[in-house]
Amino acid sequence: MKLGATPFQVRRQHHQQHSKQFGQAQVRRQVLQLVLLYKASLLYFSLSLFLAFFRLPILFLYVLQTYMHPDAQPSTSNSLRAAIRRPSAPKGPASDLRKRPKNKDKLDFDEKNT
Repeated sequence: MKLGATPFQVRRQHHQQHSKQFGQAQVRRQVLQLVLLYKASLLYFSLSLFLAFFRLPILFLYVLQTYMHPDAQPSTSNSLRAAIRRPSAPKGPASDLRKRPKNKDKLDFDEKNT
């Protein structure tokens, strides 16, 4: 406010400041309403950007493909091998396994406890 301003000028300046603050509050309220209206879309959009930035879908698909087709990956002697083999697969690594001897004192099925 200026010194020596008339009451009309003071009231007009106060009204302009009040209307500016009211306008800012109204804009904030409208932005908040838009955010609440589109919050799911904003969440999905930000999540897709996050995932694309870290290439997580590509990594997920690579892991899934490796799980489904482990034999397609280059194998070395110290790499992981699939626990389950296809029936048509060669029996090379499976021949390393040896049969466990069964205890002859214990039967396969105990009829006493049934």
